[in-house]
Amino acid sequence: MKNNPSFTTTELRHLLVLAGDLITTTDSLDALHSIGTGVARLFHPGALIIMLESHDEVLAIEFDGTGQRQPLGHHTGLSDFAQTLLSSEVESSPFEGYGSENHHVWGKFPYPAGVGIVVVSWPERMKASVVSSALAIVRDVAELTGAAMSKFYRNDYLEKEVANQARALADANSSYSNELDRRDEAERSLRQLSLTDELTGLNNRRGFFLDAERSFRIAQRGRMPCAVIFADVDNLKSVNDVRGHEAGDQLIRDAAAVFKESFRQADVIARLGGDEFAAFTVADDCPDRIIERIATRLQQFNQGALDRGYEVAISTGVVRCDPDSGMSLADYLLDADKAMYAIKRERRRKKTQLKPPGRAVKN
Repeated sequence: MKNNPSFTTTELRHLLVLAGDLITTTDSLDALHSIGTGVARLFHPGALIIMLESHDEVLAIEFDGTGQRQPLGHHTGLSDFAQTLLSSEVESSPFEGYGSENHHVWGKFPYPAGVGIVVVSWPERMKASVVSSALAIVRDVAELTGAAMSKFYRNDYLEKEVANQARALADANSSYSNELDRRDEAERSLRQLSLTDELTGLNNRRGFFLDAERSFRIAQRGRMPCAVIFADVDNLKSVNDVRGHEAGDQLIRDAAAVFKESFRQADVIARLGGDEFAAFTVADDCPDRIIERIATRLQQFNQGALDRGYEVAISTGVVRCDPDSGMSLADYLLDADKAMYAIKRERRRKKTQLKPPGRAVKN
């Protein structure tokens, strides 16, 4: 029997068509169907089976002599015969052979995921020349099948690698994004801490100037009425001396609460340090009205906090801002401070005048 019989023109044409189909198809099952119909065109076997084995998994597709797919086991014994050949060790160099009764020819092929086999069978014994020609065709078909399966394996492998890398990149991006969010949140928290007075929760001096400067510039450009308020907690030293620093801290917190409640949410309120507070308000620039509102809040608070052992008292200075003056926010705050101390001095002077005259001591 010849090992390499010459192909006829028709056989070559069918092989080329099959090769073209396998090159262009993008689905492995479509490729196997093309092989079944291609072999039926090349010659007319009784049946054909293509079997792939990979990692102890087996895929088998069975065709009849016209290239139509049939249920597995439709041709008695063909599937078992192919499985036996596929599982046996290959002892000869070419991956091909024929049955002793000239009922079968087959060709094995390796591919990256495992090994496969193409088996052609006839219901009766065939002539040696037919078997020889069929064996040569099946050998080439097996090689084409192996090449096609290798292509799909590589494509699948690459797709999986790309998908894995995409997932890894997405995970990395997600982790990076989460880390950025965490850092942003940490920076926001640190920034907020740097602008916040720890004892009262109000803005500190830095936070006051940062927020109030912004509002001050807007008000100046829009020529809106605005005012700067400076306040001082009275009697803090005496409370600290008599009741201790915990009571003094509570007095500052109480004063902060009253001071904050005396303004709107849009106003900028701060504890500048120690017993000093400041506020900046827009469209609320009447000093008397602001001082009266603070006094009312103080009265309401003190009436409801008789168990404190002290009264909250705040001295306040208010200065209207003039958009034509060219003064800075710091200048207005200094003027409000001076106004507050002027009020304190006037209050002390009045208290002194109200004291009864002392008795003369006789010798």
